Amino acid sequence: MDKNWSLEKKDLRKAANEFFISYAKIFLIVLPILLVLSIFFILVGVLDDPEALDYGIPCGVLFLVLSICLLGLYIVQYFRIYKKCAQSKFFIQQQYEKFLYKINEEEFRMLELYKIYTLKDFYLINDLNSKNIIIILKHLD
Repeated sequence: MDKNWSLEKKDLRKAANEFFISYAKIFLIVLPILLVLSIFFILVGVLDDPEALDYGIPCGVLFLVLSICLLGLYIVQYFRIYKKCAQSKFFIQQQYEKFLYKINEEEFRMLELYKIYTLKDFYLINDLNSKNIIIILKHLD
């Protein structure tokens, strides 16, 4: 199995978005719930019972903190994937049970310690030894 491929900018953007959504799914579920709770408690606190503000303000602050953290996480992951994979030409080959890969014109490296993320349209392989990221389109299988 010898494969050559490169990625376009739209594929990189799509891979970064899919990776972020798969990585932060629980936060994307919790954030709307926190927003609704904070709005509810703040409205009840302002209109009727001031004690409800004791619950609404912390929910609102937690919503803002989590939103800022998620935005920071997205920006870091996007630029990390973009920096590692932009203008890259990938080559991967299988020798027996081992996989060797080459990015651009570097020497071949062996995938020994890695983590594979299966996304909707991509496989994202993170080589933990060299900190390289390899994005494989699923239609290349």
